[in-house]
Amino acid sequence: EGAKALAGALRLNKRLKLLVMHDNLITQRGAKALALSLAKNETLQVMHLCENFIGASGAEAIAKAIKKNAAIKKLHIASNELTSNGIKALARVLAKGGSITELNLSHNRLEDEGAKHLGQMLASTTCMSNLLLRRAKFHWEGAAALAQGIAVNKSLEYLDLSYNRLQSEGLHRLVSALEMNFTLKRLNVKQRESPGMILGDLEKMMAKYLQRNINMDILEMKLALLMGTHEKLGEESHLRSALKSYKGIADLRPFRHVWQFVWDQQKTFE
Repeated sequence: EGAKALAGALRLNKRLKLLVMHDNLITQRGAKALALSLAKNETLQVMHLCENFIGASGAEAIAKAIKKNAAIKKLHIASNELTSNGIKALARVLAKGGSITELNLSHNRLEDEGAKHLGQMLASTTCMSNLLLRRAKFHWEGAAALAQGIAVNKSLEYLDLSYNRLQSEGLHRLVSALEMNFTLKRLNVKQRESPGMILGDLEKMMAKYLQRNINMDILEMKLALLMGTHEKLGEESHLRSALKSYKGIADLRPFRHVWQFVWDQQKTFE
């Protein structure tokens, strides 16, 4: 009921640019009411609906609203019980154009099918710059589908794929795609070790990528990998060697953002 009341006000409002409604128990019905108002609102630019329960039908309603609304730029719908069904409608709208530059779908159950829809969207969109897919429950097949879109995308600047089960095969596909992408500047690939993913493989792949890439500004990984001190890497650290000679990294953010390492052009990486 609260979302419906707000939707009525949003329909009439001509000044509001930012709407934040985290953890407000908004259901699919409430999301649909907000979407109807969003379709007619011409000023709202940023919408945060994280940690609600909008579900697939709520996401579909928002997708239809975005199709009619050119003002909305940033959409955050993390932790909303979304699955591939809800993502499919959203990805189709964004693939055909739309105005969304930042999309946060973290902590939803996208799985490989949802990642495939987003990969197709990335292959077509020309305005998406930030895509956050943290803990989105997809595996290497989903990573491979995303990689196909990333390889030809010309607008993406920030990609968060942390804590998905990418496995070594998924990471290999992503690194190969990144070598053909010249716009990505910030990448988050923090991973937990799993049977299908060896941390040493991640470290070697990222080192190989950095040796060829000239655009990366920020790389987020686990501190032990960045510093080359992880117990499973042994004495040789491919990533540390690559970082010593790489001049593009401006900011190295280790696990949990406890420390921050800033690149000094006058010094070597320490």
